[in-house]
Amino acid sequence: MYAQEYGRYFGMNVGIFRGGCLTGPSHSGVELHGFLSYLLKVAYSGGVYTVYGYKGKQVRDNLHSFDVVRAFEEFASNPRPGEVYNLGGGRGNSISILEAIARVEALAGRKMTWAYNEHARRGDHICYISNLAKFTKHYPAWSVTRGLDATLEEMARAELARGKAQGGAPVNESLPRQTGRWETARLRAGQTNGTEWPLSSTKHPSIRSYNAIRIFRMIHAWLKHSN
Repeated sequence: MYAQEYGRYFGMNVGIFRGGCLTGPSHSGVELHGFLSYLLKVAYSGGVYTVYGYKGKQVRDNLHSFDVVRAFEEFASNPRPGEVYNLGGGRGNSISILEAIARVEALAGRKMTWAYNEHARRGDHICYISNLAKFTKHYPAWSVTRGLDATLEEMARAELARGKAQGGAPVNESLPRQTGRWETARLRAGQTNGTEWPLSSTKHPSIRSYNAIRIFRMIHAWLKHSN
């Protein structure tokens, strides 16, 4: 609200983004947030995944971090002070927990162990799908470029790589290798390889996500230009 009001009253080039499930290969998900990241982590580690309420039919839309950063870049190139936008994968990248479990099982090459808790998380939405109409109208050059299957495959490869680095035994190494704008962008952002970030100070290299690094660099460049 502060950003919106200051943007409108003082003409500051500030945009507000209401994110859906923003994810990617460097996402460090945990049980209560980071849905797909945590699901893959449990699948490859052999742990137990808990589904909370709604019979596992709650739906989320998921957006790859590459497309998140591209949205920020589009806004930064032609900012609209104080505008508020939804940012997510939209209906095409939406999936329920049960559907996600099935897809992850196919990627991992084995059945997951999961349990059901009938008590839904407090405040949890049954269905959340971002309406991207406003942002795509204002910035028609932007679109969702990473489909859900491609995102899951990339995240699975990253999880396999982290498992190897930590001495874990991979379950399935038959995932296809993808190349293109995402790999190029990772190198531009300063990532040394597919699993480690040079700024990481913990055992989990995914702590420093691709989009966070790019955002900080964009802010730094904007402040430098403004001064």
